[in-house]
Amino acid sequence: MALKKFVKTTPIEKEVKQVEKYEYLLVEYLKEISNEITYLVLVVCSLFLYVMLDLLPAANTPNYEVIRIIFILLIIGGFGLFGMSNITKRRIEKRFEQIFL
Repeated sequence: MALKKFVKTTPIEKEVKQVEKYEYLLVEYLKEISNEITYLVLVVCSLFLYVMLDLLPAANTPNYEVIRIIFILLIIGGFGLFGMSNITKRRIEKRFEQIFL
């Protein structure tokens, strides 16, 4: 019969583990905020370039419509990525709440 050893954890060790969890979640949360900012910049730049294409007089190029479609896809993709990042950020917030309960 194998003997099981029980390791007592002191309150300080529990607190250290909780602080490590908190720091990890904080870093993940800040990464998601950085991702959201990046995706919003992508959308704004794509919108700006899309509008600039309409204002340029050299719209006779054969690839003009393809370029417009690419910018539209970048705008839609940027909003999609922003939404996914927002969902991930909310999950991290729920994990923060679990730490403090």
